[in-house]
Amino acid sequence: MWRDVLITMRRLARRPGFTLAAVATLAVGIGATTAIFSTVNATLLRPLPFPDADDLYFLGSRLVDGRYTTGRDRVSGAHVHAINDQARTVRHAVAYGVSRTAVIPEGGAPRDVMIGHVSEGFFDLFAAPMGAGRAFVPEDHIPEVREQTVAGPGGESRTVMVTVAPSVAILSDGLWSELFARDPTIVDRTIRLRGRSVTVLGVAPPELEFPLGADLWLPFALPDAVLIAYNGFLRANPGASQEQIEAELAAIAFGLEERFPSFADRVYAILPLNELLVGDLAPILLVVLGGALVLLVLGSVNVATLLLAKGQRQATEMGVRLALGSDRARIMRRFLGESLLLASAGTIVGLLLAFVGVRILVAWGGSDLPRMDQVPLDWRVLAFCVAVLTGATVLVGLLPALRLSAPDLRGLLSESGRSASGGQGSRRIMNALVVAEISLAITLVAGAGWLVRSYLNLSSMDLGFATEGRLLVDPMLPDDQAAVQNWMAAAPERLRSLNVVSRLGASSALPLRPYYDSGWYVAVPGDDYDVNRQNVAIRTAVSPGFFEAMGTRLLAGRMLTEEDRPPPRVTRTDPTSGQPESGTIDRETGEFRPGPADFGLPRVVVNRAFAESYLAGRDPVGVLFGFGAPVVDFDNLQEIVGVVENIQYRSLRDVPTPVWYVPTALAARGWIIETTLADPTDAIPTIRAALAQVDPAIRVDIIPLSELLSDAMWRHRLGLVLMSLFAAVSLALAAIGIFGVVAHSTAQRRRELATMIALGATPGKVVAILLSQAWVLSVAGIILGLAAAYVGGRVVTNRFHQVRADDPAILIGAVMAVMTVTLVAFLLPALRAARIRPAEVLKGD
Repeated sequence: MWRDVLITMRRLARRPGFTLAAVATLAVGIGATTAIFSTVNATLLRPLPFPDADDLYFLGSRLVDGRYTTGRDRVSGAHVHAINDQARTVRHAVAYGVSRTAVIPEGGAPRDVMIGHVSEGFFDLFAAPMGAGRAFVPEDHIPEVREQTVAGPGGESRTVMVTVAPSVAILSDGLWSELFARDPTIVDRTIRLRGRSVTVLGVAPPELEFPLGADLWLPFALPDAVLIAYNGFLRANPGASQEQIEAELAAIAFGLEERFPSFADRVYAILPLNELLVGDLAPILLVVLGGALVLLVLGSVNVATLLLAKGQRQATEMGVRLALGSDRARIMRRFLGESLLLASAGTIVGLLLAFVGVRILVAWGGSDLPRMDQVPLDWRVLAFCVAVLTGATVLVGLLPALRLSAPDLRGLLSESGRSASGGQGSRRIMNALVVAEISLAITLVAGAGWLVRSYLNLSSMDLGFATEGRLLVDPMLPDDQAAVQNWMAAAPERLRSLNVVSRLGASSALPLRPYYDSGWYVAVPGDDYDVNRQNVAIRTAVSPGFFEAMGTRLLAGRMLTEEDRPPPRVTRTDPTSGQPESGTIDRETGEFRPGPADFGLPRVVVNRAFAESYLAGRDPVGVLFGFGAPVVDFDNLQEIVGVVENIQYRSLRDVPTPVWYVPTALAARGWIIETTLADPTDAIPTIRAALAQVDPAIRVDIIPLSELLSDAMWRHRLGLVLMSLFAAVSLALAAIGIFGVVAHSTAQRRRELATMIALGATPGKVVAILLSQAWVLSVAGIILGLAAAYVGGRVVTNRFHQVRADDPAILIGAVMAVMTVTLVAFLLPALRAARIRPAEVLKGD
């Protein structure tokens, strides 16, 4: 065995050009495939870092009739309690909500944080050991009852009992490191949040990033109520399948309809936790992995073609050996050993390329992908490498080994002879390899086309707002109410005075950012109203001028103005009686007016989804609607004065939801600034300096809107770049492989072609004869390639944005790209053959 290996190594060393070309071709395919598989393994296949992680599921609900609901993907406390009381396939279910606040460290600037509000058993569900301290226990979820002194209507003080949320918290490992330098004494210490203080009970393990990357967690008592406001998790009992859980939850949901009629047509929805984390990345990575595998097959076909062509030159030797009684298995072992050495070298170089490729991917932005903080070299990657090595060895060596060890002695002895028809068996095999290269290249280029189309569709879609020249300003407000009021009063005017600021607006919800606004039931007086099948819309507060600053189009009516905003209510001490009285401040005169303002109906703007969903067939402008929960309050009517385009909030692919916008002061959650500069980042230093003059202690995040859009597009851009790279490499490999086959085939026919030229054939005639073979092979490759691309496209394109497997532009474009390189690969050897000098070729005959 070792003797055969040494002989094969010497044989390959005598042909360094062939050996280097084969190893490089395989290394590209193996390196790309291994790098992408390592990424897939890290994000999709690697188990979550929790005991029995396959039993963890995301828990939500949905309406079966397709109506929009603010509880889409969410559950109520009644849903969770029903599971814990009745489900036998589920060990425990928990609910969580999110909010935003600030941690105010001693002597430091406020740090904006995401809070996870979790029900009983949340940390026990994941069974991960705490980094420090302890997890919540049931007693921590019981609300506290405290005495509080309040002012009575006559100005006298009285004591009342109030219920407040538990004042304990658990920190994330990241927040513990960032704000408290991993101080082990943090447990049992009190820290300040905006508006309250809490005692730290523990620090969560680093791997626990739920929910939604929370920085700290607070406990709450889950009410047994119908408010569909929570997302949730559940842990299944060992051995329970997803199908069994779904069947049992369907029965529980049916029983809940009797207690809560508003749950009619609502069912549970569960999703394996890893699928939740990966989201829309899974189809992108799987398509890219498929492209890398096709690239590997294409490279292996190329090397097999080279081996077969090289073997044809040794066909006489093989035939003589067989005629003299040589063992066929020994000849096959020779070629398979040669392919194994080439594949092994290609695998070693490919692994080095994969290592570098993964590092480049993480540096380029892959660290933002879920679970890409480390790409482990585990048994899956090793098993994949072994499978790739075995597959490459078989693909590269099997065809040459079978052909050149065949018992057809006459055919083999003619392989290197002078017969014009000699080598027909090998020629047929090589023609089949050319067809395979063409079809594989078409499939890979079509895959790149799908991702390009999806990316272009997403990047050109109407987002409902403009990104050019706009900045998002996100202030981290302190716990000092006086400082907050001063900031809100002075900062907007300071910004408006800057020559780099064109427009300024604010909103309680901003696009492509965490979304906190709540949904309400809405209905138009006089329309059919069923309390068990209510329409839902999101209420969002915006300042007058917000839509102008965002570049959102007005579709009907008018925008909101300052006159649409109710006068601010204030409380003052009556100078005559000394008693407190409430009233409003006249915006024009600044005078105090006691009692409620005669403002008329609140005036609002709705988005296109609201108008199309609930006001179809009527002019939305001037329509009145009521809102409320758990039923609509028709005494609380709103007047629609305008309709604006849908704004994409949660994600680019999110279905637009009905929203109505109420006017508010410029004190909402985030601000949008339209700048006067072509590059808005040039305005950031000026804006930051101006805000620092108002209050230097308040930290402000300033982000270009275009950067938010770019971050949202990153996953799709990753797939586009990788698949486009693979498609380009596949075209190059196809061109090289086809060129090699045609050049070899033309060399085999030199005497035939020389004879034709000697008998009067023109160079054009010779080129035409050789290209006629190209059309036959190309048509076969096109048919197979289009069929493979269509079948593959039907599997994956439904996960992309508005992409069809039979998109004629993509398929025709793939065919044209491959046929261009194919024509060049056929044409160059044909032109060379047309310049053959018959006297030089035939002089030996």
